Amino acid sequence: MIILPFEKEMIITQKYSTQHTGMDIQGQTNKNVYAIAAGVVDYAGWENPNNQKQGFGLYVRVKSEDGSYYYYGHLNQIFVKMAEVITLDTQIGVEGNTGYVTGITGLHLHMEARKKVGDPATSLDISKIMGIPNQMGKIVGPSAYARVNWQRLVSNNILDGTDPDGNLTREQFAAVVDRLGLVK
Repeated sequence: MIILPFEKEMIITQKYSTQHTGMDIQGQTNKNVYAIAAGVVDYAGWENPNNQKQGFGLYVRVKSEDGSYYYYGHLNQIFVKMAEVITLDTQIGVEGNTGYVTGITGLHLHMEARKKVGDPATSLDISKIMGIPNQMGKIVGPSAYARVNWQRLVSNNILDGTDPDGNLTREQFAAVVDRLGLVK
């Protein structure tokens, strides 16, 4: 399943690599950043309060249910607090340009995943986690509303969890209608 930190459209301005252990992403439909995994907010604030031009700048770190850590960096605003339990549809903040931002990137989100806190050597390929190609360019995916409701349908056994690639097939839609008793 495709899981994006933005609603509908975004542009990858820098892809994941061993030298850049996350993806730089610009939201196109809007600038609100959403969680791509459920978990607990492990940190929310400045990477270095004494030097706000360093590193991730204003960022959020989430410990996911599987134990990995998700970093949402360069934010202009944060809407979650430390120890807050979040879900897939939680708005984390608003993309920004805080911290160390160079070149033409401008306003963006640095999205990263790691197995261990503070250790870039344990980074995970965020493109695989989000279900998108690791390449620069435009990505279109389901809105936050669509992905949350997809998860709800799966968790309530209304759908079997087969990846719809952003759209329900006729068979999946028919199964939803049948299970909800919408048509007699």
